[in-house]
Amino acid sequence: MWCLSRKVFSLGCGRRVRRSKSANTYRVTLQKQALEDRFGIVITYTKRGEGLLIKDVGPESAVLQWSQEHPDRPIRIGCAILAINGEYQIEPMLEQLHMSCKLELVITCELTANQQQTLQRSLQKTVPSSVVESLPRVAADKFSDVCAICFEELDGTLPIQLPCGHAFHAPCVKTWLVTRSRRCPMCNQDVDLSRPGGDSHHSHQLPRVLHEATQ
Repeated sequence: MWCLSRKVFSLGCGRRVRRSKSANTYRVTLQKQALEDRFGIVITYTKRGEGLLIKDVGPESAVLQWSQEHPDRPIRIGCAILAINGEYQIEPMLEQLHMSCKLELVITCELTANQQQTLQRSLQKTVPSSVVESLPRVAADKFSDVCAICFEELDGTLPIQLPCGHAFHAPCVKTWLVTRSRRCPMCNQDVDLSRPGGDSHHSHQLPRVLHEATQ
């Protein structure tokens, strides 16, 4: 059993972060049914290797379910994962995140200034999954036959249409916008959330979202 009172967490390239005992540092257990299922966490991390920073939590995920059932120990945007299955370094933690069906996590809601800056920069480059879910879905027959991300046919689906007018498979464009870029993969236009289907205040709310998540 981990002792959180004076535990020295070894993260990244030999860097060590000492965490004092705090109610904002706690353990979480996540379980998924199959390896191909996803936990629903989108992460980033600092060059200093100060844990994995949670930048998005997908809807209907094991993570969201945990947070609903354990409001005193949430997994949310603005938290940092300090350890996964006993691993404290970045690469082993990433391997555990992708290759394990059960995760034993050490979570903290207390971020360093460097972690907050890294998370805010990352959030500004992408779009939250909740916002992507609000984008309009349209009939596939109004567009070309192929999704420009996966190059598979759009027939039989309800693609998501971006404000620029281009449409893609919902899972494809969600992964693109949430994890890679807030720009359309076809025309490189920024996803202007002030247009219909978007959130005109999103770009101004990022610091507020980060602030509220770390309280």
